[in-house]
Amino acid sequence: MVPPMITEAQARLAFVPLMVAIMSSVISFVLTAWRLGFTPDFPGIWLQNWAAAAVVALPTAWLVVPRLQAALKRATRPPNPFDLEMP
Repeated sequence: MVPPMITEAQARLAFVPLMVAIMSSVISFVLTAWRLGFTPDFPGIWLQNWAAAAVVALPTAWLVVPRLQAALKRATRPPNPFDLEMP
């Protein structure tokens, strides 16, 4: 078995920027296509929209994700042996 290339801490640090890149690219692609259609200018306009979305989304995610994780941790109770497992 090949050992992992990054540590667990590095993976946690990489999660938010990677998720932001994927989500902002997909959402900006769909919205640009929906509003503009697939014109010859589409790739350039989409990349501009993606960059704008990422610039807003990354700092927002860095601020929101840790707070959301902490809130969910506080709202989570210990497992009950009688709970049904969700798939």
